Amino acid sequence: MIQMKKYEVQIILFIFLLISPIAHSQALTDSLFVDALIIENENVTTSQGNYLIDIPLLNESVKGLTFASLVYINASSTLPTPFLLEQIQREMSRFSKANVIVITPDWEYYNRVAKEAESMEGCIEPATTQIYYQLTKKNNKITLDSLRISGAQPKITMAPKPKGEMPLSYYQREYGSSCCPRDPAWDGKEAMDQKIGLFSSSYRKDILPTCTVLLGKEGEQKMLYALANLSQKEKLEFLIHMQDTTDNPQKKRVYAPIRLEKLNCYK
Repeated sequence: MIQMKKYEVQIILFIFLLISPIAHSQALTDSLFVDALIIENENVTTSQGNYLIDIPLLNESVKGLTFASLVYINASSTLPTPFLLEQIQREMSRFSKANVIVITPDWEYYNRVAKEAESMEGCIEPATTQIYYQLTKKNNKITLDSLRISGAQPKITMAPKPKGEMPLSYYQREYGSSCCPRDPAWDGKEAMDQKIGLFSSSYRKDILPTCTVLLGKEGEQKMLYALANLSQKEKLEFLIHMQDTTDNPQKKRVYAPIRLEKLNCYK
């Protein structure tokens, strides 16, 4: 886990010193967050204490991986923000440096105001209050800072909706060279195929890669699965089923798809 530094401030003068989607301005409330992606309750599926969101955290194109957005708004009351922050931290392991903002309503404050209003049998209008998290990776170290703002908020523009259906990959398998030297992942391929087959038989659904991308001349490849014939609940059950056995099986987490952009696929 990364250590979080919390700042309770009365003045709202705050500057992010790293390259970020925030416009260059001294006051955070005068800043502009652009191309934000919002996660709402309808985007979240839960099972066994795990979460699946249908909002991509990453883009993959012929140029490689990038974050789908540098600003995420967690407006879902069912998705714990610490889980989302941990998943973004996992994704950051793919990059040498990164900077991502997560914005969430201060649910604790809103619940407290609601309880006070109920006890008074009256109505209390809460001030708009949000928490801004900044995850930064630099020099192989990830830091997480947070800032709570009540009252006037920074301006936010949402990312435009993609035209047409957005191709997503909910599950990926990647293999390096088959020979020189041989990637150990190939030795486990048969077991992985059997594991997929077991789920496929149980749910009576075919689980096949939607896109296979060649990464080299020695068998290097990446297999991408859209899981389009599965419901969101079934997708999550599949991802839990396929979780790496070397990982802590009791560890609960957030799963998110990768958005695919103009990949050279073969089947």
